[in-house]
Amino acid sequence: MERAALELYAERGTLKMTGAEIAARAGTTERTFFRHFPDKLDVFFGDEGRLRARVDDAILAAPPGLSALAAAVTGLAAVATDFASHSDVIRHRASVIAVHPELQAREMARAAAWTARIKQALLRRGSPADQAELAAPLALTIFRIAYERWLAAADQAAFGRGLIDVLTAVGRSAEDARRELELPTPAGATRRSGC
Repeated sequence: MERAALELYAERGTLKMTGAEIAARAGTTERTFFRHFPDKLDVFFGDEGRLRARVDDAILAAPPGLSALAAAVTGLAAVATDFASHSDVIRHRASVIAVHPELQAREMARAAAWTARIKQALLRRGSPADQAELAAPLALTIFRIAYERWLAAADQAAFGRGLIDVLTAVGRSAEDARRELELPTPAGATRRSGC
């Protein structure tokens, strides 16, 4: 149905379309459309339920020794496996979202929901609450930066490498900041590791 909505958008150049029109283009019924999407604009974000389940599964299946951040990034990387084979739809969707403030607002609201979902998966996995609280939004930010770079890149298969590059850059930046802002450790205190 997402592809049908994008086709209608390409033809009309506007978001003015109905759920019934999208459903008809997709070869299904309006009732089926609204079973999957609360309103017509949600179709532009695809089947997020399936993606969230895939992220949850990958976080929970991540090796036990991984940090909360590594487990969260592993979970998000699981949804990127389809990027190369669906790059035309993903790139078209991104271009539509980029020019419509109402879709951008929905995307920001979805980021909050994704962060909460990742945090919950990390907690179910057994990550300490303070680490899950930090790792969830950080992993999503790392993913978002890698995603934006992937959209701008010519190499459609490079997302995984880009994700590693961003994670590495964040690690270097965090280490630089820690070193630059180093304060004496109070007597008797021990330094705790983060995520």
